Amino acid sequence: MSESGSKESIPLTQRLHGPAMARAILLIAVCLTAAAWFASRQATRNTAEQRFEFRTQELEGAIQDRMLVYEQVLWGGVGLFNASENVSREEWAEYVAAINLEERWPGMQGMGYAIPIEPEDLEDHISQIRDEGFPDYNVNPPEPRDSYTSIIYLEPFDERNQNAFGFDMWSNSERRVTMARARDDAEAATSGAVTLVQEIDEDVQRGFLTYLPVYDTLQPPTTTTARQDAFVGWVYAPFRMGDLMADIHGADLAALDDVTFEIFDGLDPSDEALLYDSNDTYTGVAGPADADFVTSRTVEFQGHQWTITYATGPNFVAPSESRQPLLIALAGLLFNGALFYVISSLERSNRRVKLAQVELQEQSDELEAYTRQLEESNADLAQFAYVASHDLQEPLRNLGSYSNLLATKYSGELGEEGDRWLGYISNSSGRMSKLLSDLLSYASVGANPDTTEPVDLEAVLDVVLFDLNHAIEEANVEILRDRLPTVTGEEARLRQLLQNLIGNAIKYRSEDRDHKVWISLSETEEDWRITIRDNGIGIKPEYHERVFEVFRRVGPRSKYNGTGIGLAICRKVVASHGGTIGVNSTPGQGTAFWFTLPRTHVPLRLAQERSAELAKAQQPPPLEPATLSQK
Repeated sequence: MSESGSKESIPLTQRLHGPAMARAILLIAVCLTAAAWFASRQATRNTAEQRFEFRTQELEGAIQDRMLVYEQVLWGGVGLFNASENVSREEWAEYVAAINLEERWPGMQGMGYAIPIEPEDLEDHISQIRDEGFPDYNVNPPEPRDSYTSIIYLEPFDERNQNAFGFDMWSNSERRVTMARARDDAEAATSGAVTLVQEIDEDVQRGFLTYLPVYDTLQPPTTTTARQDAFVGWVYAPFRMGDLMADIHGADLAALDDVTFEIFDGLDPSDEALLYDSNDTYTGVAGPADADFVTSRTVEFQGHQWTITYATGPNFVAPSESRQPLLIALAGLLFNGALFYVISSLERSNRRVKLAQVELQEQSDELEAYTRQLEESNADLAQFAYVASHDLQEPLRNLGSYSNLLATKYSGELGEEGDRWLGYISNSSGRMSKLLSDLLSYASVGANPDTTEPVDLEAVLDVVLFDLNHAIEEANVEILRDRLPTVTGEEARLRQLLQNLIGNAIKYRSEDRDHKVWISLSETEEDWRITIRDNGIGIKPEYHERVFEVFRRVGPRSKYNGTGIGLAICRKVVASHGGTIGVNSTPGQGTAFWFTLPRTHVPLRLAQERSAELAKAQQPPPLEPATLSQK
């Protein structure tokens, strides 16, 4: 028999279980192990890179959110000037003290007010300020120039800020450009990097300033020339960059200690433009030599650009992550050796061959399942990073719900560290939501003018009283009410209006009498007039208009909780519906808040104009017992 015939007589099963096939399978298994090692290594790096991208976006979002909130605080100062014919130095000091800059707004060195001064009015201006009790006051620098400005209010009036009293910011080119932009554009404007005149000790930090314009009109004029003619001054704040960023990075982003960052003024990341370095371990976009990931992005705040560079720290990729590909390779090699031994042993026994084949199939299935699991895990992580990044751009009210969704869906899949990240997101959103929820609610009133519809105020009132039932029973309040009409508007906003006013009537009750709240209705040919009256502590006459301003409170904070924004929201809701709101109160006897709503639908723009006209012409009614039809 020929040699070729001898080979053909060998059974196929024996050839498959021979040494050659064993070596071939071993080679394939080694290749698979190498592929698994490479895939795991790439997946680990991709996961770390996605985590780095997520953290840098979180940091950037925290800075943007903080600057937006600080801008709102400054707009509150503009509102104080708009609400008063003349804001005195004492009133400004009381306003800033109520805001509590040092504890609530770290990094903001103070809140000030600066005015423009014509050269011919300079001497009179200096004399006026000196007559107010500042005999050493001067406008600095003293050199003659075509135009002057001066910081006349700056609180808190501590040693640092006293050094800036009377400083002419217009004399500095960087400040002058920003001040002119705020004046001419009627918007908040942030300057480039400057050294503040408040830097008087060894802890010198780079800083910047944010300016908001104040005009002698309630609404900013529509043209640049008109704005310049109506302009009266700037509400502004100086910021110490080190204090601001230390608070954001230390308090809001405590879990980001494995990412370092630098902030540069403008688009050039150079040493001269450096505003802040998180830990002085690297310089510029190149990052430290041992950084796994480095990136750079440009952000814009109030018309000014910053360049932020980010780099990972030495422990960004945990040892357990970096060892994962090696462990997979070792496991694969061990598996390959076992597989080779099993296949070689199958040559001596058909029974053992079948058993080894079954075992090989099981092991192959496990390897394939593990590969699929890696692919699914990578896809899940990519989806997680996308969703988290997307949510950071959404309003804060969505951030909490999405973080809870992520925590529920991926609990246990991302490991202990992953669960900790999700918990951090939820905690951060909770802290920021508490700070911003009322401000965002205030800002969103009137944002959806096309959602108006017929609203049964009687049904809305039923819902509000049901929601307040616990407070009503706890305070033993008697509610007396008229039947309310159907109007055109936004149901959610009208419910918020009634809940705020009735909630206040319940909250500010007197302890020496049984508390009652009357909800009454009157009407004219054009309007419904709804009055919510109580027999509580009352409000002093000088505060009747101020209670509708942002951050104004009726009672002491220690006794009555709240943010001081509820009545401001009420005023915006009423205005967006074309009505007006007012208050009449006698201290110790009670308070009556009243508001009007048109009997017919009014478009948003006309509603705002109509509300402004009514506010000027309409006077509050006397505080008299209401005529009520039902209890």
